[in-house]
Amino acid sequence: MAAMYFIQRHPLEDLLPSQPPEPGADHLTVLLRPTVFSAFATQAESDGLRTLQGVSARSCSPLEWLLISEDLGAQALGRSLNTAGLRWVDQSHAYVVVRLRGPNARAILAKGVGADLHPSVFAVGQSANALCGQVQVNLACVGEDTFELAMMRSYASFAFQDLMLGGKEFALTAAFEGRS
Repeated sequence: MAAMYFIQRHPLEDLLPSQPPEPGADHLTVLLRPTVFSAFATQAESDGLRTLQGVSARSCSPLEWLLISEDLGAQALGRSLNTAGLRWVDQSHAYVVVRLRGPNARAILAKGVGADLHPSVFAVGQSANALCGQVQVNLACVGEDTFELAMMRSYASFAFQDLMLGGKEFALTAAFEGRS
């Protein structure tokens, strides 16, 4: 039997320039390898999710949370969740996470996201499941004028192209994390 070799490629690799531009005022950063888990927690257990160091916990439904970390690997996060007695699934290879930041981030998102993004309604620390164009995303406000969108990798190119088109009038730039 012949050996098969697989090359792991990021789904947005062909859409980003090999020589990244200088980040503009509005910039889309594609996270290279974030750890993404789905965790299932009751209301009482969910308080513990919000206190995990280096992890952003986002509500997806009444009992489901999306956990995203740039600091912890899958094994470390899994151990933390096991210690807390929570049920979880590693979704790292299934998701793409992008971070949109800049003074026009809300205006860019408003072109394709059907949610009220006004700061008094969608403040730092809030998240929601929404459509970005026609792609289901988990949208989180992670800082003032900074948002993260987590989406299934098979649809990432569509959402990426919609975001770039929406940011064209603001000279939106994009690059992989650490390459800008």
